[in-house]
Amino acid sequence: MTLRMLVLVAASISGGAMALAQEIRNETVVEAADALGMVRGAARRMDSINTIEFSGRGMIRRPQDDGSWWEAELTNLTVGISYSIPALRWDQATGNQRVIYVVRGDEAWEERTPGVGNTPAMNFVDRFSRQIWFSPHGLIRAAIEAEAREPGSVEIGSDAGRSTLTVEVNGFTLTATLNEDNRPQTVSMPVTHPLLGPTVLSTHYGDYVDWPLLDVFFPSRIQQTLGDVTWLDLEVTEFFQNPYVVFPDPLP
Repeated sequence: MTLRMLVLVAASISGGAMALAQEIRNETVVEAADALGMVRGAARRMDSINTIEFSGRGMIRRPQDDGSWWEAELTNLTVGISYSIPALRWDQATGNQRVIYVVRGDEAWEERTPGVGNTPAMNFVDRFSRQIWFSPHGLIRAAIEAEAREPGSVEIGSDAGRSTLTVEVNGFTLTATLNEDNRPQTVSMPVTHPLLGPTVLSTHYGDYVDWPLLDVFFPSRIQQTLGDVTWLDLEVTEFFQNPYVVFPDPLP
């Protein structure tokens, strides 16, 4: 591979986010990135965490056509995310039922097992794409990239004494409130649900833990609501930074 090709590949992988912390003038964004462990190395780079994977168990709900909510015990949920592609795999088990959804760029499909089986699921593109940027590291990475492209594009505010930031990514407008440690505590965005209509999707992150003991923090509790109904309540049991997470075209 030629040097020019290597440069092009590196640029496409980073998505233009190869930003040093000192190049981002938005102090709130830098402090949040630092609090999550995203500012790494002597050069203070903010793009060293490119993939994450977390697993957990809890409860999941889904609205039904008749206005009721289907509910099930979530025996396992494993989510793998690549911020550089971007892509996400949502591997969910409720009892004896397992479903796997993958979104990569503007494509989405279901898999029988990871990387195997290909059933198009284009109606899930928006639903799972936004989960990439709803994640704590995804939100701050989106803010880093926005500030690198256009300084001042991330709106900083305050709510009850806590810093807030608002960033637009891929047509989504996300607003986050940071906790006392400058880590995302709540993230919300307006959505139009096919059954609920216009509503707000919100995530609350609690009890951050240094899972790998490398000063990289991720919450141990995730609660996500649609309007005033909690549809996901997850106790996180594992978290990995920069795991080997791939999103190939699935085998037939």
